[in-house]
Amino acid sequence: MKEIIAEYGTTVIHVTHDFEDIFALARHVAVMREGRIVQFGTPEKFFSRPNDEFVASFVGTNLLHGKVVGRKGGLTVVKVGNAVLYAADEAEGDVMLSLRPEEVILVRELGESSAQNVVPVKVESMERRGHFVWLTLSSDGFSLCAVVTPNAMEFLGIRPGKKFYALFKASALRVIK
Repeated sequence: MKEIIAEYGTTVIHVTHDFEDIFALARHVAVMREGRIVQFGTPEKFFSRPNDEFVASFVGTNLLHGKVVGRKGGLTVVKVGNAVLYAADEAEGDVMLSLRPEEVILVRELGESSAQNVVPVKVESMERRGHFVWLTLSSDGFSLCAVVTPNAMEFLGIRPGKKFYALFKASALRVIK
């Protein structure tokens, strides 16, 4: 389909909820709500920088409610539940944060890392979806969704009830409001 579109040099409007279609075919994406476009941009921006809670929820990001408590080293310090997290975006007051599930890295033990955010988590549930395993993780006062490969799940011994550390970079934690 992509080759045919390029061959004819035409514009095509493709309506889909299939994210694989978006990455395979789209140069631009428009998200509509109640007949209005609420976000327009590249597929990469659409998934990594949703501009509101509706879009973030639609694309399956973690939504975290927090309160900005300061700045440190050029990063915004946000209290989420009982954790202190760091975001690269500037913000003040009460905020909504977005974090892609694939940006969450699970480790059994802490070591050297460039991830500014380290949160102890417990695996609450697991769901196999195609080539990936979706995990629901609980922390102290909030939950996260993460995605791993079956090989990573087996290697790390991931199963409900097990405890890990969730790591993610400040640049992956985006302020959406």
